[in-house]
Amino acid sequence: MEGKLENLNNFESIKTILSKKIEIAKLHALLLEEVKEIEKKINDLENLYFNGKVPEEKFKEEISQLYFEHNRAGLVILGTLPEFHEALKMCDVNDKIINEVLSHENAHSSMAEQLEVENNYKIRFVKLQDGRIAFIPSVEYGYPPNATPEQKQEISRKITNAPEILSHRDKQRLDIEIPKGEPDIFG
Repeated sequence: MEGKLENLNNFESIKTILSKKIEIAKLHALLLEEVKEIEKKINDLENLYFNGKVPEEKFKEEISQLYFEHNRAGLVILGTLPEFHEALKMCDVNDKIINEVLSHENAHSSMAEQLEVENNYKIRFVKLQDGRIAFIPSVEYGYPPNATPEQKQEISRKITNAPEILSHRDKQRLDIEIPKGEPDIFG
């Protein structure tokens, strides 16, 4: 019985910490347009690197700066699916959306694990033009230290393509055209 109470207390502590992290992330959320612009720069730079048009040292320097800009505010990083689930519940969305997000992002994470690539769940909070705060769920992953640009591109392609239904962000990363008027799975 004591072990269960200790686990319950730990879970309650985790929920308290998550709640504070989310509160702070919302306060420091970037504008959605700013996040999209940085993500486009990241995607473009990765494509240039994967296609041998940017040397590795220059790529590492530029990608580090872009990730610094991208991760500087409005971000909560979560190490496990239960933490991600709990954080999504704190985002005031219904269970159907939570389950769709969990399924989609877990497909990315599962593929990363199959490829033996470290990964984390993320929730990025963004400010919309009307002042409301929205969130963008995702999975962040790295590459093996000695991976070639071609291997990194293949890892990225497999992880991005893992869910049964791709989001607009997934399609953009894979250079798949998004039909005009097609709704995004995440709204």
